[in-house]
Amino acid sequence: MDAALSVLPVVTRRRQAGDVALPARQIHDQGDVNCCFSCALGSAMEAQNPAAPPLSPLYHFHFAGGARVIAEGLTVGDAKRALIQKGICALARHPFGISASNVEQEPDADAVRDGVARRPIDRAAGTLLWRSVMSTDPGRSWKRFLSGGMPIVVGMQPNADYLGLNAQRPTLRDNGPPYSTVSHAAVVLGYRDSVSSFIVQDSRRGANFGLGGQWFLPYDMAVQPFVVLAVALAPDTV
Repeated sequence: MDAALSVLPVVTRRRQAGDVALPARQIHDQGDVNCCFSCALGSAMEAQNPAAPPLSPLYHFHFAGGARVIAEGLTVGDAKRALIQKGICALARHPFGISASNVEQEPDADAVRDGVARRPIDRAAGTLLWRSVMSTDPGRSWKRFLSGGMPIVVGMQPNADYLGLNAQRPTLRDNGPPYSTVSHAAVVLGYRDSVSSFIVQDSRRGANFGLGGQWFLPYDMAVQPFVVLAVALAPDTV
């Protein structure tokens, strides 16, 4: 099946019938900084608004926890709080590569103003675009949001099959235990019906993970306990 999975949004703009693929702007490599949640949120916001500039995940990570959480990563509460309070600024306003030494670079006042102005807010309701979409049938429910241009941030419990994804084998084949004790976040940017799989963008090893930083999550594997969190940047009314 993997031979049929050679077309990803970051590799080419070609589409097949039954494809939905939101734009991939940057492929992040989190290195030794567990900022996967910040990378996923930044990529989701870029995909949702193609007119926006590339964003700075390190800006978000700094305000969400910074050096205190380099080793263990962010909690959902910390990630959401920083998104509400500070947003994510343009990369040009906080132009630092992802590294442990750069985490404590203090965003200046212009970066903060830019980040706050870019918060993913439902302007009608005045609330954050943050809707839980956990489901027993993501092959139906997730696709509705993706078709409407709303990416989905997912939290996962990595297993050996996931950690072994590469360009020759970019499709998850086993979502079962044993699971890592350290969770991970990524963003779902589309789906391909011809192979019944979602397209996931991942910051684990940048372009060296999966196929150019993206991989395929079969519809029937996008469930608990492998997937423990799924949040669409969507209003409650959708």
